Amino acid sequence: MNHTDSQSISTINNNKISPREILNYLTDIILLCDPDYTISISNRSADFIYGTGETVTGLKCYEVIRGKSSPCEDCPLQETITDKRLIPIENYDERIGKYMEEKTHPIIDPSEGLQGFVLVSKNVTHDREIKDRSVQTKKLSAIGRISAGVAHDFNNLLQVVLGRVKLLEKLVKDDHIIEQLRIIESAANSGAATVKKMQEFTRISKDDHLVSVNISKLIKDAVELTSHELKEFSERNGILIQIVEKIDPDLYIKGNKNDLQNAVTNIIFNAVDAMPDGGVLFIKVFLVDDKVTLSFVDTGIGMTEETKERIFDPFYSTKGVKGNGLGMSEVYGIVNRAQGNVSVKSEQGKGSLILMDFPQTLDTFQEKENAEPIQEGVYKILIVDDEQYVLDVIEDLLTDLGHEVHGFTSASKALMALNNSKFDLVITDLGMQEMTGKEVAEKVKKISSQIPVVLLSGWHVDLQKDPELRNLVDFSITKPFQIEVIQQTINKAVNKYKSPK
Repeated sequence: MNHTDSQSISTINNNKISPREILNYLTDIILLCDPDYTISISNRSADFIYGTGETVTGLKCYEVIRGKSSPCEDCPLQETITDKRLIPIENYDERIGKYMEEKTHPIIDPSEGLQGFVLVSKNVTHDREIKDRSVQTKKLSAIGRISAGVAHDFNNLLQVVLGRVKLLEKLVKDDHIIEQLRIIESAANSGAATVKKMQEFTRISKDDHLVSVNISKLIKDAVELTSHELKEFSERNGILIQIVEKIDPDLYIKGNKNDLQNAVTNIIFNAVDAMPDGGVLFIKVFLVDDKVTLSFVDTGIGMTEETKERIFDPFYSTKGVKGNGLGMSEVYGIVNRAQGNVSVKSEQGKGSLILMDFPQTLDTFQEKENAEPIQEGVYKILIVDDEQYVLDVIEDLLTDLGHEVHGFTSASKALMALNNSKFDLVITDLGMQEMTGKEVAEKVKKISSQIPVVLLSGWHVDLQKDPELRNLVDFSITKPFQIEVIQQTINKAVNKYKSPK
């Protein structure tokens, strides 16, 4: 005990401060009650919160704490006396909008029995929010592990479908058949987008490459981009949807601009869906205690308790066949990766509030894409993929682009070919039985550090998060890829080491 503590205790003793005055120093609600639940002593916190400044002494604790006319059915007092252990009760108090934890401490005289009890109530809303976020994160992580393999297999299958459709479009002359192929292509692309969302909402790591984003401008741009579609929706359904903005200018956060744009757009359209008879969406962006806060309030139909509990769960949707249940899960993952928090408040018939907060950054530098032109060419390419049907379609696509392509399902045979012949580029799958893509890349770089390596995988690969892989692999592409993307990547990879032939 230090000198200051000794002085404080001495002052209390000398001035004979009453127990009630000592309790006034505590922020928790403290009530001393008689056996019949009558409050005999209350501290300042109790008087302030439940008595609106007036003393609650003389009232019954169940009247004050729960607003009831008789003792609470879940009162733990008797159970606490029997078991001789404190039993906390958590209760949501609608009057103050907080979760409160209540504990009763019996005061027992050995000869006369129960003399009364001390009731302690504390605000646990913040603790509960932290716990809920932790549970949500663990849930997403578990589902991510389960769905990762499924997403990988679907990406391989979709790569074959999209690749074959592209090749067929060049061979077919019949306009009707071409139109049918384009419908297949559109459906496959939709499937690819869904698989990508599955991968995105489970990717909750906060160590992604983040850049400075002007979130004020981003939200204004998102509103402008969606305004035409909202106008058409309103006119088509004979309703009025209005967006009211109050956005403080030039507030910056760290994040991925495209991801954040998708999250904001998702919330806007969710709000519109929640207002089938029209309404207003209020969007605010402001700064509170170095936190950039985004508030989205709609005047729609609101949410049930189940919807509020499960809104960030993957595959949970209230839209029936129209929704895949990935929208708000994707929002959760995006906000989490940007080191932010997202929460929801809603009541049926009274609209909904989506609230986000992010750490403010004073770094206003925004990265720009390298505008340096990339020289194009045709190259001799070595491809390794242990799935023959996937390898075949990649070979055909790249051959159609004019490249000389040599494909192998065996990594060891591919490396043997690389030792015996000169190649401009190596493209390798990641997850293979005989040898991983990482191992292939390592052996390629040992043969020649000047041979560019492109990793092509159905898994999500982030080279920024794996320094060892980044030193071996020059670029990565996720299946299914667009022809333009792989052509650009090939050109960039080869240009990184030499000029085209």
